[in-house]
Amino acid sequence: MIDRRSFLSRLGLAGSGLLVAPLIPFHRALAQGKDLPHRNFIFAYFDGGWDTLLSVDPRDPGRFDDSEEALGLYGIELGWQAIEAANPGVYTLDRLIRPEGSQIDFGPAMADFAPHFDVSCVVRGLSMDTVTHEVGRRYFLTGMMPVGTRAKGSSVSTQVAAQQGDRAPIPNLISRAEGYNEGDPAYASPMKIANVDDLVAVLNDGPFAPMNNVRRHLELYRSQRVRCDTDRLDRWGLMTLLEDSQKKARELVDGGLGDRFRLGNNRDPEMAQLRERYGYVPWDLTSGEAQAAMALQALKYNTSQCVTIQIARGLDSHADDWEDDHPERQADGWRALAQLVSDLKTEDDPVAPGKKLIDTTTVLVFSEFGRTSLINNRGGRDHSLTSACMLIGAGVPHNQVVGASKDTGMIPLPIDPLSGAVVEEGGVTLTPSTVVASLLQGAGLDTDHLRTNGLPCLMPDQ
Repeated sequence: MIDRRSFLSRLGLAGSGLLVAPLIPFHRALAQGKDLPHRNFIFAYFDGGWDTLLSVDPRDPGRFDDSEEALGLYGIELGWQAIEAANPGVYTLDRLIRPEGSQIDFGPAMADFAPHFDVSCVVRGLSMDTVTHEVGRRYFLTGMMPVGTRAKGSSVSTQVAAQQGDRAPIPNLISRAEGYNEGDPAYASPMKIANVDDLVAVLNDGPFAPMNNVRRHLELYRSQRVRCDTDRLDRWGLMTLLEDSQKKARELVDGGLGDRFRLGNNRDPEMAQLRERYGYVPWDLTSGEAQAAMALQALKYNTSQCVTIQIARGLDSHADDWEDDHPERQADGWRALAQLVSDLKTEDDPVAPGKKLIDTTTVLVFSEFGRTSLINNRGGRDHSLTSACMLIGAGVPHNQVVGASKDTGMIPLPIDPLSGAVVEEGGVTLTPSTVVASLLQGAGLDTDHLRTNGLPCLMPDQ
């Protein structure tokens, strides 16, 4: 008896990564009667629950100075003196970061990213309705509150690929994150990888792939043979699925895309330049820097239309490692994202003549929740129901803040859905669902499954 991998390899499927699961696009999608705009998506995940006071929802240290009076008034403790004591001179902690022309204040972990205010929108005062890692993460990844801890519905990236159609060799690429397909076409399913080397394996012949002469005979046989007993063998489309998979796998390998992702190959000038810009090390291609470089290459060479990456990790700091590890790990993630956005601004979109990738790519930056406004008795921060996120690039507001958290305890505040400004009465509370619905609707995609509409303040092109 042979296992599934052996069975598929004996059928002549190329690309070792394509042998392990039906995650590759197998056929072209119907256009569903829509003329959709060309749009790429990147979902950048900060794993562990981020301290938004250090980044996307900071407070002025001159006013929130951690004095007894300020703590009594606001219930917000920056703790930046402890960070300075542990990391002297590393971060800008005496003021908020606001580059000239920016309408956005950035926290100390975002010094490298702040110059990209011109293509960014910060969304503050998000109500996460959970302090559980799995629930918060899956809420953002699907746009729907999970059932218990189980994800509800398909990933946003799957929804995008399903509606846009099979526009790229790997429509839905996910690195070090979760992805789901609940009722969408097979081609939209996520290809999930643990590191960039996994993607290289997918795009190249596997160790058991047939030799060239054997492959030629196989291809000749496939082109000439007549399928027998079709009704019995293909009742559920299995044979069609396998045949289409064979063709797609061969196209991927023959396309030579694998060389564009060999990030550790310093003999290739392009790879050497990527390593210099992003600062990753070739023996750790799980890092946020390596994943950001991979996301760039995936869009630059039209390998994927949706890419999900874990751009930072290790942020769940409940104890006194918060003052050392959390700022550094957040800053590393924002630095990698800053380089990615810089490259999106300079690289041409391969399928949209005259446009840069930043003009056709929407980036959603998120974490599963925020952290408490007060430091706990262990010197760290616990989980908070309030968070924030960032939108970058195509179809989103630029140089703008939408929403806010209250200056007392950082409670989410309701907003006017048209302007995004805080209102005292009425208004709507921002959630991952409203953010995701706005991104999809802004790209001309259907949002009925979310049971909520996008907000005009997050859809400037509508």
